[in-house]
Amino acid sequence: MMENRLILLLHLATEFINMTMVYTTVFGASLVKKKWKIVLTVGVVVCGHLLLLEILGLRDAKGMSFFTMLAVPLFMLSGRKRTLLGLYPFAVIMASVVSVSVSFLVANMLGVTEAVVLENDYLGIVCQCAPMLFMGLWSVWCKFKKIELSQMHLDIKQYILFYTVAVCELFMLGPIQNMSKHPELGRDATFAGVAVSVACIVFAVLAVWQGIVVHREIRLQEQNRALEDYMQLQKEYYTDIVAKDEELRRFRHDMAAHTQVIQAYCEDIEHVDLKHYVENMVKETGRYERKVYTGNHGVDAILGRIEQEAKEKEIRFTVEGVLPSRTRVEEYDLCIILSNLLKNAIEACEQVGDAKECYVKLQVGSYEETLCFSVENSVAGGVKIEGNRLLTTKADKKNHGIGSENVARTVEKYGGTVSYQCDGKCFTAEVCISV
Repeated sequence: MMENRLILLLHLATEFINMTMVYTTVFGASLVKKKWKIVLTVGVVVCGHLLLLEILGLRDAKGMSFFTMLAVPLFMLSGRKRTLLGLYPFAVIMASVVSVSVSFLVANMLGVTEAVVLENDYLGIVCQCAPMLFMGLWSVWCKFKKIELSQMHLDIKQYILFYTVAVCELFMLGPIQNMSKHPELGRDATFAGVAVSVACIVFAVLAVWQGIVVHREIRLQEQNRALEDYMQLQKEYYTDIVAKDEELRRFRHDMAAHTQVIQAYCEDIEHVDLKHYVENMVKETGRYERKVYTGNHGVDAILGRIEQEAKEKEIRFTVEGVLPSRTRVEEYDLCIILSNLLKNAIEACEQVGDAKECYVKLQVGSYEETLCFSVENSVAGGVKIEGNRLLTTKADKKNHGIGSENVARTVEKYGGTVSYQCDGKCFTAEVCISV
């Protein structure tokens, strides 16, 4: 009886590990944060199986693990329970196919049938350990290829594909395993079992990979919609800034004329306090005259706000160069490009410890029918650059990095290029667009 308990515990241990690894390494699920739930779930399942061992015997107690392993997606994993439960039959088939394949290989090496291997409880447990190795290699490969695993959210077509593959594999493996019970068929059945089980593994891997591709496409579509919504909000924001700037400019122009008239009238009367008051009004009005940075009205409106933000954060901000007042690049697209680049630059400067070293330098110009921007800023350390993509270093990668993505999308819209360089202390972003 003691040996049966040991075999049952080893069997449950491999089942728990296999199910957990299938969900986490293949389907991108994550364990619940409250570890006591995992401990409690494992404890309850183990106690239940030990009770079944006393009542039904070892074989039936092991067979019930197909149902009790539902505790893994229900209580040990976080995420959408419907999705996790929907993947359960396929997860079981995946782990089983690998185990069966190894059992046929072991049978071939020992010169016996697969049924003989499975009758040996310890050999069966060794075969059950194979999926762990398989998924461990998968996890290492994903890390090496920098494949980000996230929980799959599939549509009905993917579920149909997964279940079709699972059912087909059952029909393929079932007869082969039944043939292996007949010693007279000998090694032919074993060889056939190896071939069929390997083919089943390939089918399962292809189905999973296709699911990953579809999942990526769904995520990409969601990200594109989010970026489009964000860019639309930016467009409305920049349009509002330009409109308010124009309205304010007209108001200042009219106000300057009014104060000049009032000042002229004051010259005709002897009222020192009134003259002094009007003179101060004229000076104050002059202080808030619209500043010209590049000659492009919309861009200058944005740069005014950026400069104000830089001053508040004690960051030196300089602008060099001139832009055409009209280009084939829409004004709000120019604002999206420059605003996002400059905001990223200011955020980078905030990470620099010494305020004296903080600076942002914008250079603009039009050269041989090419519109060029260069944003240079101080940085605290290295910046993650992958090809021509700027990677966010913020913890919440899902909700950050949108600015650089918007720059890339907007520049690509006009067939332009974006490049980034960093030497450790200085970061430079360059944009070129044909006009």
